[in-house]
Amino acid sequence: MIRPTTPADTPTLVAIAHGTGVFKPHEMVALQEVLDDYHAQNAAEGHRAVALETDGAVRGFAYFAEAAMTDRTWSLWWIVVDRGVQARGIGGGYSVESSS
Repeated sequence: MIRPTTPADTPTLVAIAHGTGVFKPHEMVALQEVLDDYHAQNAAEGHRAVALETDGAVRGFAYFAEAAMTDRTWSLWWIVVDRGVQARGIGGGYSVESSS
């Protein structure tokens, strides 16, 4: 199930990103800030953060927003899949329905 993220998801999302071994320490700090800003104000401005949950556990997430000064163009800021379930098609093949 793909669902909007909640503030309570933030520690899990940061842990998943950290667990991939892909991101540098400053990128992990940036992710924490992006998620905090998302829940504080950016969700109301049209940004989207969604989590993929299977079997009651968050397995990945994506963060995206409309690109400034464009028409129907979105920027994918983050897409992260839990290392334990990578290479199983989790990062693709899902459709996201708008909650607005």
